[in-house]
Amino acid sequence: MRQTIMNNRERIEAILGGGIPDRIPFLPFSELIPRGSYEREMRARGMGFIVHGASLWSEMPSVEVSQRTRDGEATATYRTPVGEVMTKYRTHAQGASNNASVQQEWLIKGVEDYHAVIFMIDDTTYHVDQSAYRKAVADLGDDGIVHTWTDEPPYMDAQYFLGLEKWSYDQYDHPNEFRALLEALARRQERRLQMLLECPDSFINLGNLAGNFGPSQYKEYILPYYHRYVPWFRDRGKRLTIHADALNLSRYLDLVPLTEVKIIEAFTPPPVGDLALRDARGAWGEDVTIWINFPETVFYGGYDATRRYVIELLQSDPCPNKFLGMTEMGLMGVNESNEAIFKEGIRAIMDGLDELGPYRK
Repeated sequence: MRQTIMNNRERIEAILGGGIPDRIPFLPFSELIPRGSYEREMRARGMGFIVHGASLWSEMPSVEVSQRTRDGEATATYRTPVGEVMTKYRTHAQGASNNASVQQEWLIKGVEDYHAVIFMIDDTTYHVDQSAYRKAVADLGDDGIVHTWTDEPPYMDAQYFLGLEKWSYDQYDHPNEFRALLEALARRQERRLQMLLECPDSFINLGNLAGNFGPSQYKEYILPYYHRYVPWFRDRGKRLTIHADALNLSRYLDLVPLTEVKIIEAFTPPPVGDLALRDARGAWGEDVTIWINFPETVFYGGYDATRRYVIELLQSDPCPNKFLGMTEMGLMGVNESNEAIFKEGIRAIMDGLDELGPYRK
């Protein structure tokens, strides 16, 4: 009997629907892949994309924002009726595929900055505009899926205003201000998610498991967030993801199922992460979709080692409820210094998938 050939959208629909695709798909985040003839070659061989888009956009109508870039440093200043705050980024000048930048200063530098930041959060207003989302879906066609980000649970989200070090101290040194920040972030997220429920976005990320705070805090602050919002979206038929890129994911092995989210993305196996695919499957069961972030360090072992790794990794988990992707690809993405290594590595992934061939049904 002839094997039915699927496109990437059909493969994902088969996987998420509890079925079996014709073969394991490879769908990296689109912003991580260099454009041009190489991209076209890989797409012709079956590589698809995860594209990020959303039906919501936001503004802060009572906040004046000014931006300046000089000598590779971008500065954004926010002026509110209760104070002014500023953040800085160092832009990347080596042709990164995702045009990334590195944050150098965060909005909250002192306790006095909390007032302005909380004002900004409460001033954030969301609007529905489905045109950009629908365009992303139409442009992508059958090559993959459009994935909607929704920021983070408040406890995690606060890190992006304080930086990890200050976030670690302020919750103990300034508990009242820190609590007020979390409450403001919770109010903002509720507004956002309520509006998103009515939008066509169907593949939605609800948060990040980065592993930079312990399981006890995850239980206290993060699980209640999922227990509140997962039923909202599940009852509307939305598919939810957690970006679980923690390199110490084994510490959270038993907590992941408690979120009731059924798609775990950015799962990074050894030699980068500490949780093997086989062990994750054993703990989470066959109804969880494991969206694997291919560990980029494997590329530096060369083509043969990369192709062999692909085959051994995917054969370690016979369950078809998984697919291969790239969600991190280095701090800066592909740039001039490592482009050849990454191109060879991605080609080895495609060759390894060809060698695995179709699923045996």
